[in-house]
Amino acid sequence: DSFDTSEFISLEKRRSGPNFPYKVADHCMIHLDDDTVLLTGGTFTNYTWSRSTWYLSINNNSWTPGPSMIEPRNFHACSSFVLNNTVYPIVAGSNNGSKTVEFLDLSLESPEWIPGPELHSFHTNIFHVGHKLVTNGETLFYISTTDNLFFQLECETIEECQWIQLNRQLQNVLRGAAIVALVPDTLTDCS
Repeated sequence: DSFDTSEFISLEKRRSGPNFPYKVADHCMIHLDDDTVLLTGGTFTNYTWSRSTWYLSINNNSWTPGPSMIEPRNFHACSSFVLNNTVYPIVAGSNNGSKTVEFLDLSLESPEWIPGPELHSFHTNIFHVGHKLVTNGETLFYISTTDNLFFQLECETIEECQWIQLNRQLQNVLRGAAIVALVPDTLTDCS
């Protein structure tokens, strides 16, 4: 189902947010700063995919159009990371099996999406499968839970990034539509 409503939820309360300009589903949202969340892509009610992005101002309770992505995306992974003191939103993959990656260069006077390094060796049909971008604030990781692969993004500059496969294995169980989060090592000892 597609919706045009939004809401803010904290540990203490819930409140309605501003209605979105149109109904959308299968999108991804990126927290940029204390006031701004970026909505990327999604599926419209007529089942077409969106290249659109929208900024949500939490304080002003309003949506503002952002720059269009290079390609339409839905069921995609999204996150952000910091490189040379600049925050870069990132989107990756899509329902159509795309291996492409895009970075939003917010350092430009008119921010725009630029191509990033393609994703390596992951399942060809990523419809509802596990692929996630997670970060600890400084380092960005791509995790494919359907292929049990773990990559780290390494960049000299935003134009010179590459995915490095890490020699880490998830449990030998392939998962679709998985939820992935980084936790401190101190929380991983369950003995």
